Amino acid sequence: MTHTQKTPGPIFIVGCQRSGTTLLRTMLGKHPSILEHPDEPQFILGLYQRFGFNIRDVREAIEYTAQHPYFPKSISREALESALRPFQTISLADFMHAYLSLWSRDSIAGKRILLKHPHLVFSLDLIERVFQNPIIIHIVRDPRANVLSQRLRWPQFSIWECAMLWRNAVRSARRWAGRTDQLYLELKYEDLVHQPKPSLEKLISALDLPFSPGMLVFKQETTQYFRAGASRQVTLTSPDPTRNHRWREMLHAEDIHLIELCCQREMGWWEYPLFKQGGKAKPPTSRVMAEMAMYLYKNNGRKALAQARKFGWRAGLISRKR
Repeated sequence: MTHTQKTPGPIFIVGCQRSGTTLLRTMLGKHPSILEHPDEPQFILGLYQRFGFNIRDVREAIEYTAQHPYFPKSISREALESALRPFQTISLADFMHAYLSLWSRDSIAGKRILLKHPHLVFSLDLIERVFQNPIIIHIVRDPRANVLSQRLRWPQFSIWECAMLWRNAVRSARRWAGRTDQLYLELKYEDLVHQPKPSLEKLISALDLPFSPGMLVFKQETTQYFRAGASRQVTLTSPDPTRNHRWREMLHAEDIHLIELCCQREMGWWEYPLFKQGGKAKPPTSRVMAEMAMYLYKNNGRKALAQARKFGWRAGLISRKR
């Protein structure tokens, strides 16, 4: 699914967390015409939540951004202050334009900026308003593999919570794609790891760039997670397709059924087949109802807390620096 546009803007990689956004960023970042932003620019959402679309306290916005753990080490707070010194108030769009100009000024010639932040999949309207002609790449992973990866990384979350996050993410992206004229591209994680060259060729062609073999030669430092919170650092020099089917051995039959119960409709969008298992155990109704109820309770609580914080920040009742 794509929409054409005349003037390409920054490229954003989004998707449900643990769907391969980092791998895709690493590979695309090796293209000579693409400038990869380090880490995730989480402060974009933070600035909006604290200040809205019009920043009336530029100094405090600078303070928040410069203190953010993902603020690039390649630029200093003093440099950001200097770039924004003429402004007492500024739009969020102009703030981000000034930031990206400062960050990329020595390397941007003839290149396209690439940013990756999975959670932006829920804020694509914001991205479209703040950035001129953004290009969205939505990477999707089999929800069963995705839920397993989420659970290994964050075992405090339930199967239903993780499945709902996947479902809400893919729904959010598809809804936005249906009402925008910006360039929107979808990529299956499984295609990327099993057939990296043709997958990247197709993606790069849609970005109107020539294919670069260098995208297939990379080094990615990552963390592999196991049960009981165990983890180890690994270095990837090629996509690892062995992770695609770990869910078949590591997820209980009840868990697989629960994920498919939650995500079956959306799985059909990408032709993910249901798992055929003789005598597949269905979770008892009591478990399904309990997981649904706990999800609603926790999700509504998080939403209420987020709204309260946003109101407090924008009303000046609590500090917006952190």
